[in-house]
Amino acid sequence: MSKKYHIVYLTINKLNGKCYIGSHSTNNINDKYIGSGVAIKEAISKYSKNNFIRITLKKYDNYIASRNDEKYYIDLFNTLVPKGYNISPLGGTRNGIESHSKESIEKIRKKNKGLKRSEKTKNKIRQLKLNMSDETKQKIGKSSRNRSDESNYRCGSSNRGKITWMKGKNHSEESKEKNRQKHLGKKQSEKTKKKISSALKGENNPMYGRTIYDVWIEKYGKETADIKYINWKNKLKNKSKK
Repeated sequence: MSKKYHIVYLTINKLNGKCYIGSHSTNNINDKYIGSGVAIKEAISKYSKNNFIRITLKKYDNYIASRNDEKYYIDLFNTLVPKGYNISPLGGTRNGIESHSKESIEKIRKKNKGLKRSEKTKNKIRQLKLNMSDETKQKIGKSSRNRSDESNYRCGSSNRGKITWMKGKNHSEESKEKNRQKHLGKKQSEKTKKKISSALKGENNPMYGRTIYDVWIEKYGKETADIKYINWKNKLKNKSKK
């Protein structure tokens, strides 16, 4: 019996960002299927299914067309192990391609380790993100916001000690302006405000038991701190006279 929908999908691990490309035929476009390759199944077993999200990248008229497009999206998102969970550059389970042993998977991981996306691939991904529907963007955002405390801890632990990709780099003025416009008019929810307030209470506050003068001494030395303190006091006096 033929299926109603044929899709190529992207499965994302919310804890480490690794992805898997697959094709799927189904009568329910919103089913919970997220992949059946060897590496992705191991990852689901390790991190639990709740920490993965599936996004439909494209719909097709037939099963063959969706299978044939897997290679394109595997290249586009660079999802071969160890960067992602695809074992074959062609995708799918055709001719037993996905039936690798753990030993074979490890060899492929080592072979692909250190490979970087080309500028062409990066531009394709940027374009794909720009063309994502609002619904898809909301799904990704919602999945990140709904992570459990345990998931957040595991995600933080996996990145702790690693050098950030932004080290030594600066955002361009264009990027800064885009970011500013994106957040313009946004307000923090009461829940967020309470969380921040609780996190900074008492000894958790970096200014706990300290004055601005103490900070100036640490930052500029006592001589400069004294000058800044006098100037600051004079400004306060002038303001009070007005």
